[in-house]
Amino acid sequence: ALSIATISEALALFLLLHARLDFGFFTRGLFGSLAKTIAATVIMAQLVFVLVIALDRAAGIDPGSPLTLVLGVVGGGAIYFALTLLLRQDEAETLAMRIEGVLRRR
Repeated sequence: ALSIATISEALALFLLLHARLDFGFFTRGLFGSLAKTIAATVIMAQLVFVLVIALDRAAGIDPGSPLTLVLGVVGGGAIYFALTLLLRQDEAETLAMRIEGVLRRR
């Protein structure tokens, strides 16, 4: 819910600024990035929901337990990162390169 509110607020502020200033040169890139972020967020939320249900049904882990919270956060983060890599988000690719660099140093 917080992500949806933040995205909605950012979109509303952008539309207000767009009406007052000339942002035509980067509008397409911004909306493309926003669309990818929304798509990754929606898919991640659905997969985390499936994960929580699967933990409950297959392993008997209560959906309200701390273990479900930890697995949901870790799983959700991994899913979101993988989706943003698949969607070729610049930030995800930069993070992947930095992680790869750190792992190579070891």
